[in-house]
Amino acid sequence: MSVAEIFSIFGSAITLIGVAFVLVLPQDGVLGPVPRTVIGEVLALAAVGAALWQHARDPKNVGAQALMATGVASAFLCIVAVTVLFTGPDGTGMLPELPGLALAGLVSVGGVWIARRWNSEWLAVLAILGSLVLAPYIVRENFVWCLAFMVVMTLVTEAFQPGRSWLWQMAARVVPTSVVFLWAVALPDPSVVALPLATIGLAALLAAAGLVLAILHQRSGRAEQIAATAAMVLMAGPLMLAVWFGTIAQGAVASAAVGAAFATAGLLERRVTDLVRSAAVPLGATFVAFAILRIADGGYDGYIFFGLAAAYLALARQTRFRPVLVVGFVLAALGVLHWAPLLATPIAVDLATGHGVPDVVESLLGLLATLLGAWALRAFLSARRSALTYTTWALSIGFGTVALVLAGTIIGERLHATAVWFQAAHAAVTVSWLLLCVVLLRLGLRRDTDAMVPVRLAIALAVAAVAKLFLFDLATLPGLVRAIAFLAVGLLLLVIGTWYNRQLDRVRKRPAPPGTSPDELVLLLNEQGRPSGTAPRSAMRAQNLRHGATAVVVRNSQGQIYVHRRTPTKDVYPGRRDFAAGGVITAGENPDTAAVRELAEELGITGVTPVPLRRGYYADDHTAYHGFCYTVVWDGEIRWQPEEVADGEWMTPAALQEAIRTRPDDFMPDTVSLLGDWLAAQATGSAPGPATS
Repeated sequence: MSVAEIFSIFGSAITLIGVAFVLVLPQDGVLGPVPRTVIGEVLALAAVGAALWQHARDPKNVGAQALMATGVASAFLCIVAVTVLFTGPDGTGMLPELPGLALAGLVSVGGVWIARRWNSEWLAVLAILGSLVLAPYIVRENFVWCLAFMVVMTLVTEAFQPGRSWLWQMAARVVPTSVVFLWAVALPDPSVVALPLATIGLAALLAAAGLVLAILHQRSGRAEQIAATAAMVLMAGPLMLAVWFGTIAQGAVASAAVGAAFATAGLLERRVTDLVRSAAVPLGATFVAFAILRIADGGYDGYIFFGLAAAYLALARQTRFRPVLVVGFVLAALGVLHWAPLLATPIAVDLATGHGVPDVVESLLGLLATLLGAWALRAFLSARRSALTYTTWALSIGFGTVALVLAGTIIGERLHATAVWFQAAHAAVTVSWLLLCVVLLRLGLRRDTDAMVPVRLAIALAVAAVAKLFLFDLATLPGLVRAIAFLAVGLLLLVIGTWYNRQLDRVRKRPAPPGTSPDELVLLLNEQGRPSGTAPRSAMRAQNLRHGATAVVVRNSQGQIYVHRRTPTKDVYPGRRDFAAGGVITAGENPDTAAVRELAEELGITGVTPVPLRRGYYADDHTAYHGFCYTVVWDGEIRWQPEEVADGEWMTPAALQEAIRTRPDDFMPDTVSLLGDWLAAQATGSAPGPATS
């Protein structure tokens, strides 16, 4: 800090103290309120005039900014004096509250306008804080007017922000308004309660303004982006409390409208940056949940949480946007907490009675959210996780069991035979567990590295069914129902054992398709890319051994590239998109023959000779291989292999590159690493076209 700045700051502070003395301290009856106000205003105008004169002569002189700050601050002191300090016989100020607020706003706007012209952030901060900090002291009767003034000032002063990376100015505009608003609705102030519609409307306007603010600053510097996004979150806070005022319709409409705006912004991936979307998505979900809670008046919390969770998890699968996934799981967790007491209902008939259809629906929605959560999470995992499979089945069985027992009990209550139907539902649960064992064992017949996961689950579920039969059903079910349950379980176990043994023999005798057997021998390569041995596919995956693999880019005569999505059953990066067909090189193969084989297996392309593009090396926590990259021109029919490809489409290089840029987690990282620069060259037209490849 220079000597000139030190003198200017101290001079400004002492002058302001002098103005305060003139306005506040009694003058032995010599000067009344009006003369003192006039003196203060004259001093303020003199300081402003001197600042303008000094800046015109020397724009770099810091003294001009100090004089302007002195004039602006003196004007604020005078406004406080005539509205709060100097009162008449009836206790009201010489100047009414609303004109006082308007005058303070004009001083702030004028000060910010000059600060922008002079490129002085601290002067802008002073001008904004003056009116926002003093507004709660000026307004004493109807505090809603104070909130309205602060919201308007926050919006108006945004007009002076573009082009200036002034983080302190942004904080000065946002923090006082948000904090005062939160304080007013949290206590709450009597006038806020008396005018709920105005309070809700102002809070909704402030929240929407926060969203607009974040979008306006999303292309600025990183610090400004973060500050604007944080401001958006803070400005949304008051509405979360205000929606509970007034009528149900008022709160629900405001919350739903703002929630829809935030949710829409969260889905506009090409217009809104990921930083803003990552905050807009959970805020949108919160406001939508509040709207439904207001409409339901708290009576259907489980519906809300599981229903919204299912919607967000399905959306996460489609968008591949992690914040959407996180919001979905948070909502699901809240739903589980609300649903958890129902978990005890299958224990005894007394616990199962007294519930209704909504509880059954809640359990079914929990089951739906569980399945969608597993489906969505697989899109974000680079490899399949057995823990996810175990968790999904455990939760699904829990939700399904509760739903089945409650449904049976409700039917029994309607028919005045509660105990009988409760017991019948339990017998149905035991049988259904064994039927699920068939589904799991059928999944275990697949020849891949995770085939034992469903088999283990089937064994565990069968053990649980038998344990339930002896430990619960034997003591709970009446004679006939108990006998039927034991007969059904015994016969099902016999049928399942016979069926599985026959199916297992068939699978063992049937040769596995290339690239799917965990015992298939894979060609291993050393650091130089030369053959160094072979290993079973399962060992190669488990130990992440360096091996060889091919990648063939399929293009048509128009220059488009074929992009396919891998099936969820792939052992590495399931469910991701890939713009090259390929796979591991098996023992006894060379890269050229492996490329031809993979093309035929995955996409049904035959009778072509892939043209070499390049070689490269890729390694991460899941795979490590030397990649042999090829390209081929194909205008014929594409026939997917169901075990390998889920869907596919033709894309231009530019569109493909943009898709990878916006959704990098949706694509195979190894292909992007090996062929990303080649794709960029194709997109810009700086590489040979498909006809000459």
